[in-house]
Amino acid sequence: MLLSLTLTRRLVIVRYLLQIGIEQSRKAEPLAGLAVLPLHDSVELFLQTALEHRRGELRGSKDFLSYWPALEEKGVTLTQKEGMRRFNNARVSVKHHGMLPAHSNLEEFRAMIGSFLSENCTTIFAQ
Repeated sequence: MLLSLTLTRRLVIVRYLLQIGIEQSRKAEPLAGLAVLPLHDSVELFLQTALEHRRGELRGSKDFLSYWPALEEKGVTLTQKEGMRRFNNARVSVKHHGMLPAHSNLEEFRAMIGSFLSENCTTIFAQ
């Protein structure tokens, strides 16, 4: 199935935000901890794009993890929900409490996000 130009552009932005986050995560601490923000933006834009592509919508709570049941209603089972919950908690800690994650956590998040996007992109957009 061919994707629309709009969806394709959004996926390009997802990749760009991911790259920004990866580059930021390789900086010295404490700057590296800010990588959580563009990394999270990349995943959230991916989820918004996926939901739009599948013609779904968020009902009730508009929080990050509400994409999992919304996409499940459209026949998509997203992977790595628990890992993404931890990642989202790290973003909340940075954005709302000024608590930056350690480099070891950033390495884990980078790997997890890369595999999350790769696994789920095929499931969602290749059909």
